Amino acid sequence: MDRCLISITIPTRRPSEMKALLESFKVNTDKPEDVELIVKIDDDIQDQYNFLDDKIAYPFVIKKIVSPRLYGYYTQWINNRLCYKSIDKDAYFAMLLTDEARFNKGWDSVIRRFKGFYPDDIFRLKLSHAKYLNYYNIGQPNYLPDCFYVITLKWFRIIDGFGDCWGTDVCLQTISFHLGKGINSYFYPSVQDPISRDIPVHEEVLHNIDIFGEAGQDIIFHSARTLLIYKEWKRNVSYEVQLLYVMQAKLTYLHIKAHEMNLSNFKIIQNASAKKLTLIDTVNNLALITVSYKFPKIVCLYYKLYFSYLSTGTLINLLLKKHSLEWLNIFKPRNIIRAPFKLAYNILAKTRLKSLFINNTNTIKGKVLYDTDEPVDLKPTLTLDKGDLFVLKKGKLLPSKFFKWIVDLHNYTKCSDKEFSENLDKAFENGYKTKI
Repeated sequence: MDRCLISITIPTRRPSEMKALLESFKVNTDKPEDVELIVKIDDDIQDQYNFLDDKIAYPFVIKKIVSPRLYGYYTQWINNRLCYKSIDKDAYFAMLLTDEARFNKGWDSVIRRFKGFYPDDIFRLKLSHAKYLNYYNIGQPNYLPDCFYVITLKWFRIIDGFGDCWGTDVCLQTISFHLGKGINSYFYPSVQDPISRDIPVHEEVLHNIDIFGEAGQDIIFHSARTLLIYKEWKRNVSYEVQLLYVMQAKLTYLHIKAHEMNLSNFKIIQNASAKKLTLIDTVNNLALITVSYKFPKIVCLYYKLYFSYLSTGTLINLLLKKHSLEWLNIFKPRNIIRAPFKLAYNILAKTRLKSLFINNTNTIKGKVLYDTDEPVDLKPTLTLDKGDLFVLKKGKLLPSKFFKWIVDLHNYTKCSDKEFSENLDKAFENGYKTKI
């Protein structure tokens, strides 16, 4: 093939579903030679996927990534990183897909029509039921993201892959939201230079994508999973995580501006203390644009209270079911315990944010995040310790006691801290940092 059109990452633990997906791909893809499939397989069932080696049945590019399951769905972000590093460097698009999805006839021809839609090659295609939605706050991307999207590899490289949330769609949806808010959007009375690079694809290129996950589990399993989801949403709206998303949105913004200015050689410098990014023309040694990625903490507090309110009620309900104490619901314990969260949330909801003005400056201090002339080796930022599910011990991320307790509570897959650390280090072989 001249150039890989799209690289599709598919985590799978169901051989029968994977076979059905491959048959769907083989029958409905116009040019399978222009597509690569990266299949993530858990090492405890890799023998069940030997059929992937059948080049006669599947005469297209399939890359197998075999690694431990760890904590399954909740640590999929580690294995996504392994897959991200295996993406064809010449691919134009990238995508993450469930093995339950099925392709519609000529799906790749539909995607191909969008190649070069923006001359700077920074955009994504929205495919799911949420493709026509607009977003108005930082909470919405958590529970209403576009679950299935196709992103240009250029933008994917700018934001450094799938992110550290096991709901990878949340990361990009939030970055896209902040890009649409413009620069200085939370501190200036008017919106400045908002940009949208989300394109809804009207044609249905996939089906069987509305319902997915581990069906058939008992009510305790689903309650435990719901609790962990609320906890993850709470982390996602924390100040530290939102600050990272805002920075990635502003980094995207500067790449777009660099293309608009026809800059062939440029670099982007971060001033971490001032929370600013500067675009520099390296040919003329000029600082062209400086943008702030400051973000008001009060916005995060508003939504953290909301998700704390939801998770507290879910935890109480889970414990009552686990110990067969549902009869206590007549006393409405959830309402009593959740009352402080609700009160604080309602008070904050009525508080108006004061508008502030931030002056950009051309005082350039900090580290280089991007340089067209010289590759920049940056450590990925993981913000998992900002939530309740992971903790930082001696500079290393590890699952928290609370997370392990919930995993044990619904008998989900697990691993030792040693195995977790080894695989985390393998996925992030050049190290990682936990502060922006």
